[in-house]
Amino acid sequence: MSLLRKINNVNRKVNTANRTMRNMDITRNNVNRLTGANRRPQQQQVVNWSCLCGKVNQGAFCGECGQEPVYCSNDKCGVIIANPAKFCESCGTGTAWADNVNS
Repeated sequence: MSLLRKINNVNRKVNTANRTMRNMDITRNNVNRLTGANRRPQQQQVVNWSCLCGKVNQGAFCGECGQEPVYCSNDKCGVIIANPAKFCESCGTGTAWADNVNS
């Protein structure tokens, strides 16, 4: 086998390897794009919520009386009810505000 033929064989193998690596990169990029990998997690929004005692809070508990925020009772919704409302603004489910206000 001549030297030129050996060089051509090596070049063919290198080109095949390069194409394979390019295809793997394209596949990896497509998988990442479709699955959302490599995305930065979104920062959670700080939600102001009003306690029954009247204090506006941002944390997990009221700074005045220690009560937890009122969440929507619909498991699929789960938003914090920001104002004393009888129904959730997102899904329309009745809230615990109505129970607490009536008692």
